[in-house]
Amino acid sequence: MPASRRTKLIILSIVGVFATGAGWFAYGCYRHWRVFSTEEGVCGVFDPVISALENFQQQSGSPPTNLMQLVPRYLQQLPISPVANSIDYRVLADGTNWQLSVHSRALSTPRVYVHRSSQEFTDAEQRQSVTAFHGWVVFRE
Repeated sequence: MPASRRTKLIILSIVGVFATGAGWFAYGCYRHWRVFSTEEGVCGVFDPVISALENFQQQSGSPPTNLMQLVPRYLQQLPISPVANSIDYRVLADGTNWQLSVHSRALSTPRVYVHRSSQEFTDAEQRQSVTAFHGWVVFRE
């Protein structure tokens, strides 16, 4: 006996609910993968810069005044990354610590990835941060 119109509608509704749920699940997975891959891109490209900054400071006793001082002794060249729109480096007010900031528009919300040699962030900065990973603290721009 063929299925009634009501039975077909119920089955179609159940399939629609499952399809919608699967779509939202897939979209959520995709968004998390994008965030993760962007963070790993920043980490992978700029960790050698952090190592070079640390080596420079260890050998010279003070941080470099700009990133070009790292080339060519500590880095062959400054890295270029598709996830980085701009890079800022500065020596902090105490004169012994530095901060590297990577500005990125790779995600829908622009972000700033910040790494400080001291690894110290104020409570207010920590409350404003989106996440943290591998020594980097991430802020919305």
